[in-house]
Amino acid sequence: MSFIKTNKDYKTTSINNYFEFLTGFKKEEVIGKDTIELMSGKEYKKNIYNILKNIFEGKNNDVYSESSLLTKDGEEKLIAWKDSLVVTGEMEPVILSIGIDITEKKKSEKKIKRNLELESSLNEIRNIIEFRDFDKFKSIAEILFSTINIDRFEIIEYETKLNNFHRDIYEYSKDGKTSLKKEIVSSTSESISWVKNTLLKNNTIEVLNVSKLDSSFKIKDFLLRNNIRSFITISLIIKNELYAAITFNLFDNNDKDWLECDIEYIKKVGIILKNELRNIIQFKKVEKTLNDTVNTLSSVVQMRDAYTSSHQMRVSNLAVSIAKKMNLSDEKIKNIEVASKLHDIGKINIPGEILSKPGKINDLEFSLIKEHCKYGYNILQKIDFEGPIAEIVYQHHERIDGSGYPRGLKNKEILLESKIIAVSDVVEAMMSHRPYRKALGIKKALKEIDEFSGIKFDKDVVDACLDLFNNDNYNLPKINGDFN
Repeated sequence: MSFIKTNKDYKTTSINNYFEFLTGFKKEEVIGKDTIELMSGKEYKKNIYNILKNIFEGKNNDVYSESSLLTKDGEEKLIAWKDSLVVTGEMEPVILSIGIDITEKKKSEKKIKRNLELESSLNEIRNIIEFRDFDKFKSIAEILFSTINIDRFEIIEYETKLNNFHRDIYEYSKDGKTSLKKEIVSSTSESISWVKNTLLKNNTIEVLNVSKLDSSFKIKDFLLRNNIRSFITISLIIKNELYAAITFNLFDNNDKDWLECDIEYIKKVGIILKNELRNIIQFKKVEKTLNDTVNTLSSVVQMRDAYTSSHQMRVSNLAVSIAKKMNLSDEKIKNIEVASKLHDIGKINIPGEILSKPGKINDLEFSLIKEHCKYGYNILQKIDFEGPIAEIVYQHHERIDGSGYPRGLKNKEILLESKIIAVSDVVEAMMSHRPYRKALGIKKALKEIDEFSGIKFDKDVVDACLDLFNNDNYNLPKINGDFN
């Protein structure tokens, strides 16, 4: 614990040995000098002056404060002071300032606070990854720019066949501009190979000062040409192959270096982004597998009945358009797209001679056709779709007044997706040629759904469908192999 005594002229009259140890000043270098000048910073000096002045004037006593003390070596020490007036006999009153060095404590508190801020930011990024469906990486970039000193963040895809980083998947700069020249695509094969092999070996490339790199760092010239002073690159590796590089940059005109906690934060963000990219890639593979499955099932129908196959594709196009018109979620739209492409899959169990019969079918034949909803459900429920595809298909011939089949469901018992496909199914069927009749045309089709709006068909769905045709100039698409 150090102490310093100050007289009414604000001159130092005495210090203890610990004050000498703490500041590096000897007693003879301090006594008689202005106490306030020992403090660092204009605001601290002003504050200390006011405290001492008020104590001498009798306005205050035993005042606690903090100020930065300047050592002989120019280092700043943060001190917690207690200032008290001391009067001894006939001697001149002085102020005794007892100080405790709290520099390391404050540094520790500041570090803890900063780490809490960074961890909070990481949690915010994790929440965006988990709960946001759009603009994820843009939102993450905004958090990065507001949390740490960073000028640019990008994700570049590596193309194995070309041995090159050929395009940005995501790219964001603090100033909103594209600052990095697309020069990497024209870098030497040797440079690209060096980057690739380094990332495959170490997962990360970390350079805090590009200008200090030696010539063995193959992309030094490229970095200097693009005014990059510091960068951290983290690799995304899938099945031992480099897929992408996640890069964070500081430019030459940025004079603030990354702190150790910033570097750790950047690496943690990189890992979060890497995992999300891996999930996106896996999701795309699953989605491709799903689409391949849907297309395969649809082609099975086509091989057996070309009418049904092209009908399903047109129904899907109309159903998706209605769903978008109704501002449904992406998830529901996707379910409608898949279910409508397969809504008549159950007809593969219906005898072909019935499906292609040119004349009117009898009651027995119609009862067999009505079973296709159940057959379709039985086929599709065995496939692990994301949504209730099998149930949507099962319900697509139900009507809100209970007059539909196969279960006679009513209004709220019927899924909205099924209601949309029901309307689309009727419109397409009436507009298109069938083996047992010619096309009835758009006017009759729209009149049919309008007439039974709110009775057999959901009113909101019908309104959206009518709006598409009457105001948006919607037309059913032509499908290869159409019999229209």
